[in-house]
This record gives sequence, C-alpha cells and structure tokens, in this order.
Amino acid sequence: MLTSLKIDDDLYRMAKASAASQGITITKYLDQALRLQLAFSAGGTAQQKANSAKPLSCQLALWR
Repeated sequence: MLTSLKIDDDLYRMAKASAASQGITITKYLDQALRLQLAFSAGGTAQQKANSAKPLSCQLALWR
C-alpha cells in the first residue's frame, strides 16, 4: 500500500541512517519497526517485551 506520512525531519534522518547501516531501505526499516511495535502492543511474549528495551537494530535482527 502506498501512503503518505508526516515524520519529524530529525527522526527521518536517524531512521534513514539506521536503515542504510543495516543495508535495507527506509521503507523496509519502517515496515519492520511498525511490525515490532504492533507485536509488542498486542501483548507479545515476555522475551519480545524484554527485547523491546534494546535498540531497534538489535530488535530487528531478532525478527529476521
């Protein structure tokens, strides 16, 4: 689905840099970040909740 979002400039730059450092597109990075947030807010497992304190790049590695 194609959509438009308004994202804070600094937040976007940080997300884009993090995506680049992981060798993925900003689209894939944001997709993974949203999936992690939705899993957590839906009452994920204790392990998923424990991992939520880690940086997003570490969390994403667990979902690959």
